[in-house]
Amino acid sequence: MAGRGFIGRHLRWAAWLRSPRMRLAEEMHRLYGGSGRIGLFTPALIDYARWLDEEPRSDIASQIEVMEAVQKIAIRRKGFMIHCLAPYDPWRQVTDLQDGIQPTALDIVKQAVEQRGFVGVKLYPPMGFLPTGNKGRTLSYPVRADDTDDFQTKIDSALDDLYQWAEREGVAILAHAANSMGAGEKFSERAKPEGWRSVLRRFPNLRLNLAHLGEFHDKEWEDSFGKLFAEFPNIYADISYLNGGLSSQIADIRAIAAKLKLFLARFDQGVDRIVYGSDWMMLGREPDHERYLDALRILLIQAGVNDAQWRKVTSENAIRLYGLNSGQMARSRLQDWYRNTPSLDATLLQRFN
Repeated sequence: MAGRGFIGRHLRWAAWLRSPRMRLAEEMHRLYGGSGRIGLFTPALIDYARWLDEEPRSDIASQIEVMEAVQKIAIRRKGFMIHCLAPYDPWRQVTDLQDGIQPTALDIVKQAVEQRGFVGVKLYPPMGFLPTGNKGRTLSYPVRADDTDDFQTKIDSALDDLYQWAEREGVAILAHAANSMGAGEKFSERAKPEGWRSVLRRFPNLRLNLAHLGEFHDKEWEDSFGKLFAEFPNIYADISYLNGGLSSQIADIRAIAAKLKLFLARFDQGVDRIVYGSDWMMLGREPDHERYLDALRILLIQAGVNDAQWRKVTSENAIRLYGLNSGQMARSRLQDWYRNTPSLDATLLQRFN
Protein backbone atom coordinates (compact mmCIF):
# COMPACT_ATOMS: atom_id res chain seq x y z
CA MET A 1 0.00 0.00 0.00
CA ALA A 2 2.87 2.38 0.73
CA GLY A 3 4.71 1.76 -2.53
CA ARG A 4 4.76 4.33 -5.32
CA GLY A 5 4.73 1.69 -8.06
CA PHE A 6 1.74 0.62 -10.14
CA ILE A 7 0.34 -1.85 -7.61
CA GLY A 8 0.68 0.42 -4.58
CA ARG A 9 -0.91 3.38 -6.38
CA HIS A 10 -3.88 1.36 -7.54
CA LEU A 11 -4.41 -0.27 -4.16
CA ARG A 12 -4.58 3.17 -2.54
CA TRP A 13 -6.86 4.38 -5.31
CA ALA A 14 -9.22 1.44 -4.77
CA ALA A 15 -9.24 2.17 -1.03
CA TRP A 16 -10.22 5.79 -1.71
CA LEU A 17 -13.21 4.59 -3.70
CA ARG A 18 -14.56 3.04 -0.50
CA SER A 19 -13.99 6.15 1.61
CA PRO A 20 -16.75 8.40 2.95
CA ARG A 21 -17.43 11.32 0.66
CA MET A 22 -16.43 13.92 3.23
CA ARG A 23 -13.09 12.16 3.59
CA LEU A 24 -12.61 12.35 -0.16
CA ALA A 25 -13.47 16.04 -0.15
CA GLU A 26 -10.86 16.66 2.55
CA GLU A 27 -8.24 14.75 0.56
CA MET A 28 -9.09 16.73 -2.57
CA HIS A 29 -8.60 19.96 -0.65
CA ARG A 30 -5.35 18.70 0.89
CA LEU A 31 -3.93 17.95 -2.54
CA TYR A 32 -4.96 21.06 -4.42
CA GLY A 33 -6.43 23.63 -2.02
CA GLY A 34 -5.03 26.21 0.36
CA SER A 35 -3.83 29.77 0.03
CA GLY A 36 -3.22 30.77 -3.58
CA ARG A 37 -4.42 27.44 -4.93
CA ILE A 38 -7.84 25.98 -5.74
CA GLY A 39 -10.64 27.86 -3.96
CA LEU A 40 -13.71 26.24 -5.52
CA PHE A 41 -14.12 22.51 -6.15
CA THR A 42 -16.84 21.27 -8.51
CA PRO A 43 -17.08 17.47 -8.19
CA ALA A 44 -19.19 15.88 -10.92
CA LEU A 45 -21.60 13.06 -10.14
CA ILE A 46 -22.23 10.68 -13.05
CA ASP A 47 -25.17 8.35 -13.71
CA TYR A 48 -23.98 5.21 -15.53
CA ALA A 49 -26.64 2.85 -14.25
CA ARG A 50 -28.94 2.29 -17.22
CA TRP A 51 -26.06 1.73 -19.64
CA LEU A 52 -24.20 -0.68 -17.36
CA ASP A 53 -27.36 -2.36 -16.02
CA GLU A 54 -26.26 -1.89 -12.43
CA GLU A 55 -28.20 0.46 -10.18
CA PRO A 56 -26.24 2.11 -7.35
CA ARG A 57 -27.08 1.14 -3.78
CA SER A 58 -28.11 4.75 -3.15
CA ASP A 59 -30.49 6.35 -5.63
CA ILE A 60 -29.52 9.55 -7.43
CA ALA A 61 -31.75 11.80 -5.33
CA SER A 62 -30.18 10.45 -2.13
CA GLN A 63 -26.67 10.95 -3.48
CA ILE A 64 -27.47 14.57 -4.30
CA GLU A 65 -28.74 15.08 -0.74
CA VAL A 66 -25.48 13.66 0.60
CA MET A 67 -23.39 15.90 -1.64
CA GLU A 68 -25.37 18.94 -0.54
CA ALA A 69 -24.46 18.00 3.03
CA VAL A 70 -20.79 17.67 2.00
CA GLN A 71 -20.96 21.15 0.45
CA LYS A 72 -22.35 22.61 3.68
CA ILE A 73 -19.78 20.89 5.92
CA ALA A 74 -16.87 21.90 3.69
CA ILE A 75 -17.94 25.54 3.62
CA ARG A 76 -19.10 25.82 7.24
CA ARG A 77 -16.51 23.75 9.08
CA LYS A 78 -13.57 23.03 6.80
CA GLY A 79 -13.05 26.41 5.19
CA PHE A 80 -13.23 25.55 1.49
CA MET A 81 -15.95 25.79 -1.14
CA ILE A 82 -17.58 22.87 -2.94
CA HIS A 83 -20.42 23.24 -5.43
CA CYS A 84 -21.21 20.08 -7.36
CA LEU A 85 -22.44 19.11 -10.81
CA ALA A 86 -25.58 16.98 -10.94
CA PRO A 87 -25.66 13.79 -13.06
CA TYR A 88 -28.05 13.46 -15.98
CA ASP A 89 -28.66 10.31 -17.97
CA PRO A 90 -31.15 10.68 -20.84
CA TRP A 91 -32.00 6.96 -20.67
CA ARG A 92 -33.06 7.33 -17.02
CA GLN A 93 -35.24 10.28 -18.03
CA VAL A 94 -36.83 8.17 -20.79
CA THR A 95 -37.67 5.30 -18.43
CA ASP A 96 -38.87 7.66 -15.70
CA LEU A 97 -41.33 9.24 -18.13
CA GLN A 98 -42.30 5.85 -19.51
CA ASP A 99 -42.94 4.35 -16.07
CA GLY A 100 -44.51 7.42 -14.50
CA ILE A 101 -41.70 7.82 -11.94
CA GLN A 102 -41.66 11.11 -10.06
CA PRO A 103 -39.50 13.06 -9.73
CA THR A 104 -37.88 12.31 -13.07
CA ALA A 105 -34.14 12.44 -13.70
CA LEU A 106 -34.50 15.97 -15.07
CA ASP A 107 -36.62 17.05 -12.09
CA ILE A 108 -33.85 15.86 -9.75
CA VAL A 109 -31.24 17.81 -11.72
CA LYS A 110 -33.36 20.95 -11.64
CA GLN A 111 -33.84 20.65 -7.90
CA ALA A 112 -30.10 20.16 -7.34
CA VAL A 113 -29.25 23.31 -9.29
CA GLU A 114 -32.16 25.49 -8.23
CA GLN A 115 -32.36 24.52 -4.54
CA ARG A 116 -29.27 22.60 -3.39
CA GLY A 117 -26.28 24.74 -4.35
CA PHE A 118 -25.18 22.75 -7.43
CA VAL A 119 -23.65 24.79 -10.26
CA GLY A 120 -24.04 22.57 -13.32
CA VAL A 121 -24.82 19.23 -14.92
CA LYS A 122 -22.59 16.31 -15.98
CA LEU A 123 -23.30 14.35 -19.18
CA TYR A 124 -21.40 11.25 -20.25
CA PRO A 125 -21.93 10.49 -23.97
CA PRO A 126 -19.43 7.57 -24.15
CA MET A 127 -21.95 5.52 -22.20
CA GLY A 128 -23.57 5.17 -25.62
CA PHE A 129 -25.44 8.25 -26.85
CA LEU A 130 -24.67 11.12 -29.19
CA PRO A 131 -25.23 14.66 -27.88
CA THR A 132 -28.05 14.87 -30.43
CA GLY A 133 -29.13 13.21 -33.67
CA ASN A 134 -29.40 9.67 -32.35
CA LYS A 135 -32.59 9.19 -34.33
CA GLY A 136 -32.00 7.82 -37.79
CA ARG A 137 -28.44 6.73 -37.09
CA THR A 138 -27.28 3.13 -37.31
CA LEU A 139 -25.97 2.75 -33.79
CA SER A 140 -25.70 -0.20 -31.45
CA TYR A 141 -27.10 -0.03 -27.92
CA PRO A 142 -27.33 -2.39 -24.96
CA VAL A 143 -30.01 -5.00 -25.67
CA ARG A 144 -32.18 -3.57 -22.88
CA ALA A 145 -32.84 -0.54 -25.08
CA ASP A 146 -35.11 -2.76 -27.17
CA ASP A 147 -37.62 -2.64 -24.32
CA THR A 148 -38.32 1.00 -25.21
CA ASP A 149 -40.18 1.81 -28.42
CA ASP A 150 -38.50 4.47 -30.57
CA PHE A 151 -35.55 4.55 -28.17
CA GLN A 152 -33.37 6.91 -30.22
CA THR A 153 -36.11 9.53 -30.64
CA LYS A 154 -36.82 9.50 -26.92
CA ILE A 155 -33.13 9.85 -26.05
CA ASP A 156 -32.90 12.91 -28.32
CA SER A 157 -36.02 14.37 -26.71
CA ALA A 158 -34.65 13.82 -23.19
CA LEU A 159 -31.43 15.58 -24.15
CA ASP A 160 -33.28 18.47 -25.78
CA ASP A 161 -35.32 18.97 -22.60
CA LEU A 162 -32.07 19.35 -20.66
CA TYR A 163 -30.51 21.75 -23.18
CA GLN A 164 -33.61 23.94 -23.34
CA TRP A 165 -33.76 24.31 -19.56
CA ALA A 166 -29.99 24.78 -19.18
CA GLU A 167 -29.83 27.48 -21.85
CA ARG A 168 -32.82 29.35 -20.41
CA GLU A 169 -31.52 29.23 -16.83
CA GLY A 170 -27.81 29.81 -17.57
CA VAL A 171 -26.76 26.37 -16.29
CA ALA A 172 -23.39 24.98 -17.39
CA ILE A 173 -23.04 21.45 -18.78
CA LEU A 174 -19.83 19.44 -18.46
CA ALA A 175 -19.53 16.64 -21.01
CA HIS A 176 -16.86 13.97 -21.41
CA ALA A 177 -15.26 14.67 -24.79
CA ALA A 178 -12.32 12.27 -24.99
CA ASN A 179 -12.15 9.09 -27.04
CA SER A 180 -12.07 6.97 -23.89
CA MET A 181 -14.10 5.18 -21.23
CA GLY A 182 -16.80 3.89 -23.58
CA ALA A 183 -19.36 1.44 -22.22
CA GLY A 184 -19.37 -0.58 -25.44
CA GLU A 185 -17.44 -1.09 -28.66
CA LYS A 186 -16.74 2.32 -30.25
CA PHE A 187 -19.16 4.00 -27.81
CA SER A 188 -16.40 6.43 -26.83
CA GLU A 189 -16.45 7.84 -30.38
CA ARG A 190 -19.90 9.25 -29.59
CA ALA A 191 -18.17 11.78 -27.31
CA LYS A 192 -16.48 13.54 -30.22
CA PRO A 193 -16.66 17.36 -29.86
CA GLU A 194 -17.96 17.73 -33.41
CA GLY A 195 -21.15 16.00 -32.26
CA TRP A 196 -22.05 19.12 -30.31
CA ARG A 197 -22.17 21.41 -33.35
CA SER A 198 -25.83 20.79 -34.17
CA VAL A 199 -26.76 21.11 -30.48
CA LEU A 200 -25.10 24.51 -30.28
CA ARG A 201 -26.70 25.71 -33.48
CA ARG A 202 -30.10 25.10 -31.92
CA PHE A 203 -29.09 26.27 -28.45
CA PRO A 204 -26.43 28.92 -29.20
CA ASN A 205 -26.36 30.34 -25.66
CA LEU A 206 -25.81 26.99 -23.98
CA ARG A 207 -22.89 27.04 -21.53
CA LEU A 208 -20.81 23.99 -22.40
CA ASN A 209 -17.51 22.66 -21.11
CA LEU A 210 -16.00 19.77 -23.09
CA ALA A 211 -13.68 17.75 -20.89
CA HIS A 212 -10.17 16.42 -21.52
CA LEU A 213 -8.51 18.62 -24.14
CA GLY A 214 -4.79 18.34 -24.40
CA GLU A 215 -3.15 14.97 -24.97
CA PHE A 216 -3.24 15.50 -28.78
CA HIS A 217 -3.27 11.84 -29.70
CA ASP A 218 -5.70 12.62 -32.55
CA LYS A 219 -5.19 16.00 -34.23
CA GLU A 220 -8.57 15.98 -35.98
CA TRP A 221 -10.33 15.25 -32.69
CA GLU A 222 -8.47 18.03 -30.86
CA ASP A 223 -8.93 20.54 -33.67
CA SER A 224 -12.68 20.01 -33.47
CA PHE A 225 -12.58 21.70 -30.05
CA GLY A 226 -11.03 24.80 -31.58
CA LYS A 227 -13.41 24.95 -34.52
CA LEU A 228 -16.31 25.06 -32.08
CA PHE A 229 -14.61 27.93 -30.21
CA ALA A 230 -14.67 29.98 -33.40
CA GLU A 231 -18.39 29.52 -33.95
CA PHE A 232 -19.95 29.57 -30.47
CA PRO A 233 -19.32 32.09 -27.69
CA ASN A 234 -20.09 29.98 -24.63
CA ILE A 235 -18.10 26.81 -25.25
CA TYR A 236 -15.04 25.92 -23.19
CA ALA A 237 -12.66 22.99 -22.89
CA ASP A 238 -11.03 21.78 -19.70
CA ILE A 239 -7.59 20.23 -19.43
CA SER A 240 -8.48 17.67 -16.80
CA TYR A 241 -6.43 14.47 -16.73
CA LEU A 242 -3.69 16.01 -18.86
CA ASN A 243 -1.41 13.44 -17.30
CA GLY A 244 1.32 13.95 -19.88
CA GLY A 245 2.30 16.96 -17.81
CA LEU A 246 3.31 14.57 -15.03
CA SER A 247 5.80 12.75 -17.23
CA SER A 248 9.31 12.34 -15.87
CA GLN A 249 10.60 12.78 -19.43
CA ILE A 250 11.29 16.40 -20.34
CA ALA A 251 10.94 15.55 -24.02
CA ASP A 252 7.36 14.32 -23.44
CA ILE A 253 6.38 17.52 -21.70
CA ARG A 254 7.96 19.66 -24.39
CA ALA A 255 6.15 17.72 -27.12
CA ILE A 256 2.73 18.25 -25.50
CA ALA A 257 3.54 21.90 -24.76
CA ALA A 258 4.45 22.48 -28.41
CA LYS A 259 1.15 21.01 -29.60
CA LEU A 260 -0.82 23.00 -27.04
CA LYS A 261 1.00 26.19 -28.07
CA LEU A 262 0.08 25.57 -31.70
CA PHE A 263 -3.54 24.86 -30.74
CA LEU A 264 -3.80 28.13 -28.80
CA ALA A 265 -2.21 30.11 -31.62
CA ARG A 266 -4.77 28.73 -34.08
CA PHE A 267 -7.93 28.70 -31.98
CA ASP A 268 -7.62 30.60 -28.69
CA GLN A 269 -4.95 33.27 -28.79
CA GLY A 270 -6.32 35.08 -25.75
CA VAL A 271 -6.61 31.81 -23.76
CA ASP A 272 -10.26 32.62 -23.07
CA ARG A 273 -11.76 29.14 -23.49
CA ILE A 274 -9.42 26.83 -21.56
CA VAL A 275 -10.48 25.82 -18.05
CA TYR A 276 -8.40 24.11 -15.39
CA GLY A 277 -9.53 20.67 -14.25
CA SER A 278 -7.91 17.71 -12.53
CA ASP A 279 -10.36 14.80 -12.98
CA TRP A 280 -9.47 13.70 -9.50
CA MET A 281 -10.09 10.94 -8.36
CA MET A 282 -9.32 9.27 -11.69
CA LEU A 283 -6.05 11.16 -11.74
CA GLY A 284 -5.17 9.48 -8.43
CA ARG A 285 -3.95 6.40 -10.29
CA GLU A 286 -1.08 8.37 -11.84
CA PRO A 287 2.47 8.65 -10.43
CA ASP A 288 3.04 11.96 -8.65
CA HIS A 289 -0.57 13.03 -9.14
CA GLU A 290 -0.21 15.18 -6.02
CA ARG A 291 1.79 17.73 -8.02
CA TYR A 292 -0.69 17.95 -10.90
CA LEU A 293 -1.57 21.62 -10.41
CA ASP A 294 2.07 22.68 -10.28
CA ALA A 295 3.03 20.39 -13.18
CA LEU A 296 0.26 21.85 -15.29
CA ARG A 297 1.52 25.35 -14.56
CA ILE A 298 4.98 24.36 -15.84
CA LEU A 299 3.47 22.75 -18.94
CA LEU A 300 1.44 25.86 -19.79
CA ILE A 301 4.42 28.14 -19.28
CA GLN A 302 6.24 26.07 -21.90
CA ALA A 303 3.18 26.46 -24.13
CA GLY A 304 3.56 30.24 -23.90
CA VAL A 305 0.83 30.93 -21.34
CA ASN A 306 1.73 34.02 -19.29
CA ASP A 307 0.66 34.90 -15.75
CA ALA A 308 -2.45 36.82 -16.82
CA GLN A 309 -3.53 33.95 -19.05
CA TRP A 310 -2.87 31.42 -16.26
CA ARG A 311 -5.34 33.40 -14.12
CA LYS A 312 -7.85 32.99 -16.92
CA VAL A 313 -7.29 29.22 -17.03
CA THR A 314 -7.56 28.79 -13.28
CA SER A 315 -10.17 31.43 -12.46
CA GLU A 316 -11.69 33.89 -14.88
CA ASN A 317 -12.78 31.45 -17.58
CA ALA A 318 -14.50 29.17 -15.07
CA ILE A 319 -16.30 32.11 -13.46
CA ARG A 320 -17.71 32.99 -16.90
CA LEU A 321 -18.53 29.38 -17.71
CA TYR A 322 -20.49 28.80 -14.51
CA GLY A 323 -22.05 32.27 -14.41
CA LEU A 324 -20.61 33.22 -11.02
CA ASN A 325 -20.32 36.98 -11.58
CA SER A 326 -22.72 39.32 -9.78
CA GLY A 327 -26.11 39.57 -11.42
CA GLN A 328 -25.91 36.27 -13.28
CA MET A 329 -28.52 33.60 -12.69
CA ALA A 330 -26.17 30.99 -11.24
CA ARG A 331 -24.74 33.53 -8.80
CA SER A 332 -28.26 34.52 -7.73
CA ARG A 333 -29.19 30.87 -7.12
CA LEU A 334 -26.10 30.37 -4.99
CA GLN A 335 -26.83 33.53 -3.01
CA ASP A 336 -30.30 32.19 -2.22
CA TRP A 337 -28.84 28.83 -1.15
CA TYR A 338 -26.32 30.47 1.18
CA ARG A 339 -28.96 32.73 2.70
CA ASN A 340 -31.35 29.83 3.24
CA THR A 341 -28.70 27.62 4.84
CA PRO A 342 -27.98 28.31 8.52
CA SER A 343 -24.43 29.40 9.36
CA LEU A 344 -23.31 29.90 5.76
CA ASP A 345 -21.83 33.28 4.85
CA ALA A 346 -23.08 34.53 1.47
CA THR A 347 -20.30 37.13 1.37
CA LEU A 348 -17.95 34.26 0.43
CA LEU A 349 -19.38 34.56 -3.08
CA GLN A 350 -17.81 38.00 -3.46
CA ARG A 351 -14.51 36.29 -4.21
CA PHE A 352 -15.91 35.62 -7.70
CA ASN A 353 -16.48 39.32 -8.45
